[in-house]
Amino acid sequence: EIAAPERIRSVSLIINGQAYQKIAPGQAFWQAELKLPKSCLAPGSYLYLRVTLEDENIIVGSPIWVE
Repeated sequence: EIAAPERIRSVSLIINGQAYQKIAPGQAFWQAELKLPKSCLAPGSYLYLRVTLEDENIIVGSPIWVE
């Protein structure tokens, strides 16, 4: 769930430093459930969200590490 101060241009799911999926919600509030294949979740992998707002500001979430 993302609540931003302005419209969200894009939400990118980053896995191990590579863009895995990019979504363009076009609104200030976004909620989704992401389902990932097990191949993306090998031990030692990490993932995080990168949100780009309409004014080009970027919000980066904390990484989640897979054990």
